[in-house]
Amino acid sequence: MCGGAQAAVLDLVRSAPAGSWIHASQNAVSSVWTPGPDQNDFTVMGGEMNRIIYAWSSFAWDSNRSDMIIYGGGHANYGGNDVYTWNGSNLLWERSSLPSRVDLTQVGGYFYGFAADGAMNAPQSAHTYDNTVFLKTSDRYLTFGGAAFNNGGQYVKANGDGTVSQTGPYVFNPNLADPFKVGGTTGSGVNPARLGSQAWQNRDTNTTAPPGQKPISFVDGFSDSTVVGGKDVVYVGGTQFGTPLDLYRYTINDINNPTADTWQLVGTATIGTSEGNAAGALDIHRNVFVRTGETGLPFIYWDTSQSGAGNVDHAIFPTDLTGGLMPTDTSGYGLIYDQARHRFIFWKGGTDVFALNEPAGAIGVSGWTVTKLNVNLPGGPGPLNTIQILGKWQYATDLDAFVGLQGATTGDVWIFKPEGWIDPAAAVPEPQTAILSLLGLLVVGSRVHARRRSLVKQASV
Repeated sequence: MCGGAQAAVLDLVRSAPAGSWIHASQNAVSSVWTPGPDQNDFTVMGGEMNRIIYAWSSFAWDSNRSDMIIYGGGHANYGGNDVYTWNGSNLLWERSSLPSRVDLTQVGGYFYGFAADGAMNAPQSAHTYDNTVFLKTSDRYLTFGGAAFNNGGQYVKANGDGTVSQTGPYVFNPNLADPFKVGGTTGSGVNPARLGSQAWQNRDTNTTAPPGQKPISFVDGFSDSTVVGGKDVVYVGGTQFGTPLDLYRYTINDINNPTADTWQLVGTATIGTSEGNAAGALDIHRNVFVRTGETGLPFIYWDTSQSGAGNVDHAIFPTDLTGGLMPTDTSGYGLIYDQARHRFIFWKGGTDVFALNEPAGAIGVSGWTVTKLNVNLPGGPGPLNTIQILGKWQYATDLDAFVGLQGATTGDVWIFKPEGWIDPAAAVPEPQTAILSLLGLLVVGSRVHARRRSLVKQASV
């Protein structure tokens, strides 16, 4: 059982009725914002910390601790790279790092908002759309960024010769979180006396993949993560020189060796969309990645058992089983995959939650349906009050519940407990685990009989 299963938030979910919304946060995120002496004094494009949640942002759900991790702001909004965590063990917002001092650096006639100690030590602030995930095996928060402060594009680093080049993605180590330290190196804060936690790491994967196998930009991107063969694998939507959002697979082979990271083109986008504001989710069991669309084109999917430029996307026009309540436009919704009940779940503020259900047979363009989940108690989050939901909606495996974020200054953490909820602390193990456990018991039993022991101690799986 993971440490997160011991958190206070699980007790909240456990005690709530199925089909209900739970308001889980007990303080405002603004109460832990970076204090004035450690804030950057921006001279261009504003400096509002409420943009960390309000703007095109996303959080990662740390299923090892039952925590929510967020950073952001981004182009023309907020330039600080401070990190915030909602702690599931005490239900409180906390600051996990102070921001780097932002140096507006002119390169090639443009001003970039670099961290004072450089892009290799800490990221620019960025709109993160649906581009952040938690790496369960590596125990890291990961962000691909999006529209960075203040260039409005991908993460870049200065090359020292008057040029810049693409860089990132970045990981943040929650074990090094400290509200009084800068996330980069010592001396890189607004107050140079502040120590650095060095919690940020730049994977700098620009040179670890052949051309065409790594996206150039993650603006309007979407992502989801899983574990395959003990390695963290991320599926992420990105573009090549302005082309549509294709789907890529990013594998972290060794968290201590970024040069071993690999990229692979999974599928190409052939279905044009006029809007961004997309979110995506992965069903690893049926090898399908789904993203939201727009009016007249609600969902698009790729077959992830295939890969390469010839693996094209497919449009989904599901049958509406909601009685006419299905939204006509899925742009701006958050989209997650409910691993316990095998369906995609989408939400855009308010109390209504919808499910996109896969075909009963083989995955194809037909047989998809949309249903509305039962909300059995009054109350819940109000209407959308940020710029879209996108990645502010995640499935928490450690809670078997859906987690959403609203409120630019309040940081309201909302949890929806679905019908058919399964207590993660008492969940039935996967079949392979159960078989191994049974074999282990037989072996132990034979030794007990042979040695006539009176006590057997079995290690838990």
